[in-house]
Amino acid sequence: MEPFNEKQEARNSSWKLLYIPIAAAWIFTTYLNNGGIEEQLLFWLIGLVITLILVVLIKVLNLHTQIDENGISVKFSLLMSKQKKFLWDNISRAEIKKYSPITEYGGWGYRLGLFTKKRAYSISGNIGLELTLKNGQTVMIGTKRAEEMQAYLQYLKSAHQNAAIK
Repeated sequence: MEPFNEKQEARNSSWKLLYIPIAAAWIFTTYLNNGGIEEQLLFWLIGLVITLILVVLIKVLNLHTQIDENGISVKFSLLMSKQKKFLWDNISRAEIKKYSPITEYGGWGYRLGLFTKKRAYSISGNIGLELTLKNGQTVMIGTKRAEEMQAYLQYLKSAHQNAAIK
């Protein structure tokens, strides 16, 4: 069986909602500026550049997940220079579950727990593959294809007698 692959794109998620507060701040700041025309143009130019940078980042940001008989790989474009590989030998438990991105991980994106051994890779949504590593660390990998991922994990569990998969 072919490995499970999923590519999630930020441009297909609610990350576009970031445009609203940026546009509002841009307009509000320009409105409050009582300076001359040069200062107003500078504020408009800075706001335009920030907005364009944000639009480009959202267009190219994506999360790629691959699961095969060796383990699970994740890569967040722009945020990670190389993919992170979690080998099955280092995983004590793998389970698809519903989670709260904001309360458990502080939101979406590439998240590292400051005071916990939790890490998350997520573009949007609230369903993911939770890995419990043998070193005690917890890793959540968001997915939009939970049923397909679960079917592939069950295949690995039966074909390779992988006890970590629940």
